[in-house]
Amino acid sequence: MTATTERTEHHEPTPAPEASSGLVPGLLLLGGLVLAGLVGGLAMVVVILGFVGLIFAHEMGHYLSAKRSGMKVTEFFLGFGPHIWSFQRGETRYGVKAIPAGAYVKIIGMSNLDEVDPADEARTYRRQSYPKRLVTVLAGPFTNIFLAFVLLAILVTTVGVPNRDAWIVDEVSAQSGAEAAGLQPGDRIVAFAGESVTTFEELVAAVGENAGVDVPVVVERDGAELTLTAPVGERLSAEGAAGFEVVGTGTILAGDRVLALDGTPMTYRELYAEVQQGEQHVITVDDGTAIGEVTVRIGELAPPEEATIGFLGVRPDTPLETVGLLQAPGEALATTGTLLKEGVVALGSFFTPSTLGEFVGGAADTEDDVTAVAQRPVANPDDENRILSIVGALNLGADLAEDGWAGLLYFFVTINVFVALVNLIPLLPFDGGHAIVATYERLRGRAYRVDIRKLMPVTYAVVSLFIFLAVVALFRDLVDPVQL
Repeated sequence: MTATTERTEHHEPTPAPEASSGLVPGLLLLGGLVLAGLVGGLAMVVVILGFVGLIFAHEMGHYLSAKRSGMKVTEFFLGFGPHIWSFQRGETRYGVKAIPAGAYVKIIGMSNLDEVDPADEARTYRRQSYPKRLVTVLAGPFTNIFLAFVLLAILVTTVGVPNRDAWIVDEVSAQSGAEAAGLQPGDRIVAFAGESVTTFEELVAAVGENAGVDVPVVVERDGAELTLTAPVGERLSAEGAAGFEVVGTGTILAGDRVLALDGTPMTYRELYAEVQQGEQHVITVDDGTAIGEVTVRIGELAPPEEATIGFLGVRPDTPLETVGLLQAPGEALATTGTLLKEGVVALGSFFTPSTLGEFVGGAADTEDDVTAVAQRPVANPDDENRILSIVGALNLGADLAEDGWAGLLYFFVTINVFVALVNLIPLLPFDGGHAIVATYERLRGRAYRVDIRKLMPVTYAVVSLFIFLAVVALFRDLVDPVQL
């Protein structure tokens, strides 16, 4: 939502509906959509239209709430920048602008800075009751949360909900501890290193703590329990990967597995005892998608306990179980709540000095690795803590769409939750900031109004920070796209 500055010198009858258009911006927008279709296929077009739809729904929430509260809405536009097409209906102009980076609804009198015709003052946002203002500013993010709930209800009745307690081994990685132990697809791991495990996440946590150790693994196979011994492998941590200086092309990143040194099979622990700083070697690594050789110069290697985390080498197959129509709302509501909770934690952890520094610093590292990434894509575990630009989100959505509509729907579930949570950040210019201002005014008294001019420096700082993060995210998504 954005504040509106509107002055009307005198009243006239409501004009008849009219339309206008901008041919050149419209052709540019259409050309961009066609280009996206040529580059990314039909899936990319579907994802773009889906984004437009969720943005439209967000703003429609604001619009309908404002109209229902008696506020005057003068504009409802999709996009920003040059005007493409619009029409007037009553007191509101509806239309489309050339830059599809969002949407906006203009409500008169959003703050004390807006100049409004005295005859319209009673219909300004600032003159409405606290409940009406709160509902209006929160209607947008709540609409996105409702959309996430609806999409989840469709998914749980048609595709199903993962039963995380019933997962089995789907794939066993080559040259891994799981392969050495004799684990097979279809096995169900029930205990690891003497501790029972139920979910795959519990197994991952247990494996991570046992790098380089031979541990007992209890599995269920064909109705019987077997006890196997698995030599837990090693994946490089960020500290471990930093000890290698790549010479030429290729990369060694966090999450890679060291398989050999100059052709001799070797783990990181063995390599750590074998090499000296300054030496040049050929390291064979597995990045999770391919095995390749990288020429490196040995730097200051971190000790194995800091440089590695455990790696077993299994992928899970989690069965999906559908629910009935009566159970679907409850299941969808519970999952929506879980996603909101996880989203709040993720946003909170991202906006810390250390994580922001790592995110921005990742752009500099990415710039050095552009050639290497083009040679050998790497699924970097740090991608889990990284925000995406609109380009990155579109590419990710298009990749998921190629795997089926279920993945695409769940993608839009998460995007709706993300859009809602970002807009609920309690700082201007976000919807959450408007809600905080309205709440503060209510606590101070019905007639009290915040002087928005005093909050403008903070608002400008917030906007500048998010523009900077968006530019960094765009750069990273162009040169180092997230790998599925």
